[in-house]
Amino acid sequence: MEKAGYDTVRAANGWEALIKLDQNDIDLVLLDLAMPGMDGATLLRILRNDNRRRNLPVVLVTAMRDVDQFNRASQLGVNGCLLKASFTAPQLFDTVKTALGSDSGAGTGMMN
Repeated sequence: MEKAGYDTVRAANGWEALIKLDQNDIDLVLLDLAMPGMDGATLLRILRNDNRRRNLPVVLVTAMRDVDQFNRASQLGVNGCLLKASFTAPQLFDTVKTALGSDSGAGTGMMN
């Protein structure tokens, strides 16, 4: 994402993501469902129940193929989903642009 001109902020787990969301101006979250400490579905539920972040675009980028996990995430409102082993860089960029509601190039404040 950085090579494409996006500024990124990285978080190792859901708890760290919440802290970094408070410390940075984030436009979009690339979220894995499988994370230590707090899974991605829990983080997504927290974001969707937070008035400040309710509409923050979230794109799942995960290796998990568990239908129940995807259903939980979909019910909470994701703006896109990519399977780690099968997407290309252009697909990632197109998904990010769609989630941001933009056909433009680089953006800022993306968390991955």
